[in-house]
Amino acid sequence: MGTLERTWSLYKQSFHILSADAEIVLFPVMSAVSAVLVAVGFFYPLFRSGIFEGMNPENLPWEYYALFFIWYFLNFLVIIFFNSALVGCANMRLAGGDPRVRDGLRIALRRMDKIVAWAFVAATVGVVLDMIRNRSKRLVGTLLAGGMGLAWTLATYLVVPVLILEDRTTVDSIRRSGELFRKRWGEQIAGNMGFGLLNFLMLLPALF
Repeated sequence: MGTLERTWSLYKQSFHILSADAEIVLFPVMSAVSAVLVAVGFFYPLFRSGIFEGMNPENLPWEYYALFFIWYFLNFLVIIFFNSALVGCANMRLAGGDPRVRDGLRIALRRMDKIVAWAFVAATVGVVLDMIRNRSKRLVGTLLAGGMGLAWTLATYLVVPVLILEDRTTVDSIRRSGELFRKRWGEQIAGNMGFGLLNFLMLLPALF
């Protein structure tokens, strides 16, 4: 079976899981709503205080990056938590179980220490990349930050499943994700593109 065939097979399995447990769709919804609430609760008071007036991205004081780190951390924490719950429920369904939303939340809560640690690492990398991008006044710096960000995203794409399913530490999960990427990098990239294309095609009727 080729890469595209495997992508389509995985996509059909995903729809099978969703059709069997439609409530799993609530996890992305809860993640999006929580992320919006976190953003509003974090940024609205700052905008009201005028702290961002006259802000120059190329010459931000260090304390601004501290604020952005807090925002990154909270945002990643919410997203990773609900993604972990989704992974836990999907794994239960593939094992023949009948998961509920509370089961996914329970699984994520059991791994809360690892989720917090991974959110901290992801937020740190995000702030560092922002610093490189904002403080570089040349195209080379922007391209460098973009390339590093892309490499980091691909290498850590499977960290959450590894954290939840293999119960590894954050460092081990990053290594394991990178190892899986090196072994299957072509399939992973093609799979991501395939899922994105399929999602786009399925959204076309709604767009029209």
